[in-house]
Amino acid sequence: MESEVRRELDEIRAILRAVAERQAASEARMDRAEARMDRFDARVRESDARFEKRMKGFENLARIGMKEIEKLGRSQQRTEATLRAFMDSLRRGGNGHNGGRTR
Repeated sequence: MESEVRRELDEIRAILRAVAERQAASEARMDRAEARMDRFDARVRESDARFEKRMKGFENLARIGMKEIEKLGRSQQRTEATLRAFMDSLRRGGNGHNGGRTR
């Protein structure tokens, strides 16, 4: 009977050892998976930071472009006013020395 109990205990120990080895292997795989996920998360954060930096650059370009368009609009208005004055002077005729009288 004692040999039978010893055999069963040895079987139980072998089963427990196998379970412990599988558990250790599983934990090692999980540790490697977590390390991969951490590296991936770091790459995603870096990518997000680069994207944000690019977006800020685009926003600055858009802001500068809008200011330039505004300046261009004001310049265009001044040009139109000058052209209108020039056209009016041509309609009045003369060389500008006759006091505004037409011939």
